[in-house]
Amino acid sequence: MDETLALALTKEARLEIYMREYGEKILHMVYLMTKDRVTAEDITQETFVKVYRNMGSFRGESQIHTWIYRIAVNEAKKHLRKQAAT
Repeated sequence: MDETLALALTKEARLEIYMREYGEKILHMVYLMTKDRVTAEDITQETFVKVYRNMGSFRGESQIHTWIYRIAVNEAKKHLRKQAAT
């Protein structure tokens, strides 16, 4: 997606586009990390909640998909740490 065009859209419209464009890829990556479909779905959802909340802080130093993937990886690692602690 053209980032200049994306910036002209509302946050909600951008989120919808990002979810459509990256949602399945994020879900697959998180599933590979967690080995659990329901957990992967929850983490994917939390990833996009964080994307929405923090959209204004995206500095454009990387591509948007890199930023979204990093959020997903961090969320999955956080889940795995919590799981290992119990």
